[in-house]
Amino acid sequence: MAGAFPGARNLSRRISGWCWGGIDFYPKKTIATLTDVIRRFYENWDQEKYRHYLQLFAIDESKRVDQLSSGMQVKYMIALALSHNARLLILDEPVTGLDPAAAQDLYRTLAYLNKSEGIAIVMVTHDMENALRYADFILHAGQRQHFFGTVQEYLSSPMGRRFGGESA
Repeated sequence: MAGAFPGARNLSRRISGWCWGGIDFYPKKTIATLTDVIRRFYENWDQEKYRHYLQLFAIDESKRVDQLSSGMQVKYMIALALSHNARLLILDEPVTGLDPAAAQDLYRTLAYLNKSEGIAIVMVTHDMENALRYADFILHAGQRQHFFGTVQEYLSSPMGRRFGGESA
């Protein structure tokens, strides 16, 4: 998308937020300190929106990164990703390494963001069971085949029958 038209890179950065899982940098810094550095990269940082997500996710800014559970680290990354008024959230394997309860909590959080706050969500995942439960559309990119369509269309497709598991 970045090379599609002049200004696309700047536009995509303004409307999208990226989340790649937990935080593996500056583990001894507090959330407040880390946020103070990160917010400077966004010209349209919205401190009120950031506070909204801290409260929604029950994140204590005085805690150090290494004091947060893996699930809370992902939620903090989501809060950062959305605090510049992003309308598109892109996640890369956000439930990897989370215990089942934390993963389900994260899926419920993402459903809330999508349905209640109107955030569009694109998520890369190998967790097909929950992708089929929560997604509106499935993009499945295989080595020789690709599929894009609704969950029901996916389940009726050869790829869906093969990878849809018990849902198929």
